[in-house]
Amino acid sequence: MNYGILGAVLFGFKALLIHEEALRAGFIIVIAVPPAVAVIPFTMLLKGDSPFSLVATIGCYLGALVLMPLIAVGFLGSEFVDQSKLIWIMIELILIPLVLSRFLLWTGLSQKIEPYKGTLTNWGFFLVTYTIVGLNQSIFF
Repeated sequence: MNYGILGAVLFGFKALLIHEEALRAGFIIVIAVPPAVAVIPFTMLLKGDSPFSLVATIGCYLGALVLMPLIAVGFLGSEFVDQSKLIWIMIELILIPLVLSRFLLWTGLSQKIEPYKGTLTNWGFFLVTYTIVGLNQSIFF
């Protein structure tokens, strides 16, 4: 659903509403990346099906290892996308967290940090939001 329905909707909006080339490229990148990791905490907060949400998110992230470069290069061209940077970004944002999560489970550390999960999630959202706002402060001002 993330790549099919959401991707098609975003691609349609991009085609209809966006005429600046840099914004068009940004929309393609948004279409290519996997869903936000906030899906799982929001599923728990809204009392949804957490195991299904987790499996679906993992599937999207593993699928993104193949789909992200294909979509980016397919729609933006190989000269626009530095493929070595794209691979390094995928390693940083997908593979390292996946390996780290497995390490936490195998060592039993996940049970020790379980009581702090909500606080860690909130601080994680804060750090991401603060960083994005800080990097784009010139746009806001």
